[in-house]
Amino acid sequence: MAVHSKTESMLKESLQEMLIASELCIKFKKDDNGCLGYPATAMLLSVADAIGSYFVGSNLKILIDGRERMIDGDGFKHLFIFNSKYYDLQLSEKVIKIIYDNYRSLLVHNLVLAKKHFIMKTDPLGRPFAEDGLSNSVNGENYFCISLVPLFISTKLAVNKFLEDIDAIVPSSRQSKIIDMRK
Repeated sequence: MAVHSKTESMLKESLQEMLIASELCIKFKKDDNGCLGYPATAMLLSVADAIGSYFVGSNLKILIDGRERMIDGDGFKHLFIFNSKYYDLQLSEKVIKIIYDNYRSLLVHNLVLAKKHFIMKTDPLGRPFAEDGLSNSVNGENYFCISLVPLFISTKLAVNKFLEDIDAIVPSSRQSKIIDMRK
């Protein structure tokens, strides 16, 4: 952790630290053979949220539900970044909103998940999220699941791509201007 005079400089360090910390959480072995899935998921979704925040008001067009969309607001729209070149997923707006409302926000603010939502370490198909959001069915009820290892891998790739573009994107972003106003 260093002292930074520019947002993009600090972001380069903090993104790497979030990846390292989330990987440590995933590799940690609890007594029940589980990992530290809640903090890892919260960090990984926060990384996506942060990357998306630097595109608010930009001209980046992202395909959502067959339509070109832009990250034109706060909240769940930051997670449209999942369908960009950074994550290269194809999630519907409905699934993105579920991820934001029932995982990212609840984990960060309340340290819980919504009912019928869970995290598993890996997915046999290697996807962080099922495209329809309903990856598991038990007794006829659908459950939404995030697969942690695929989410980590996707996030690591996204961060590396974003780091290549960071100096061109962050300094002129609306988010950076908002951050610079804070003293």
